[in-house]
Amino acid sequence: MEVTKGKLKNCKTGTEVVFGCNPEQYELSQNYDFAYEPQVGMPAPMVAFRCGGAAAFRVQLFFDTDMGISSEAIHSVRKFFIELNEIDSETMSVSPVEFKMGSTLFRGFVRGYRCTSTRFDPKGEVLSMRVEIELVSDGTYEGVRR
Repeated sequence: MEVTKGKLKNCKTGTEVVFGCNPEQYELSQNYDFAYEPQVGMPAPMVAFRCGGAAAFRVQLFFDTDMGISSEAIHSVRKFFIELNEIDSETMSVSPVEFKMGSTLFRGFVRGYRCTSTRFDPKGEVLSMRVEIELVSDGTYEGVRR
């Protein structure tokens, strides 16, 4: 029986990829830009905040037939990421993606991904795959609507 722990959703098409047993961890980071402002009569420059960068979200997911996921579902994971690279002619942008697991919700654009097939059946069909994903925020996380 397949267990759903979380999902990735293409916000344009509504297509979803569900995962059941992972991740065990994820990484959320955000950079800030500072500049040094020279101050007359001061022995050191003042540090001035310039702007906050977009948040980044990194996660590693595992898909395996031993977890109750069909090999067709594993194949659809690759198709899901290929479709995310299509540019919408109206918005001139790629589709945003939503990662949801428990109370964690992150919406952004795929900056990069890597699918690594790790186990195969005798006919060469993929039985197990690791997917590393990095999303960059669409502004929702920072409280900015775009």
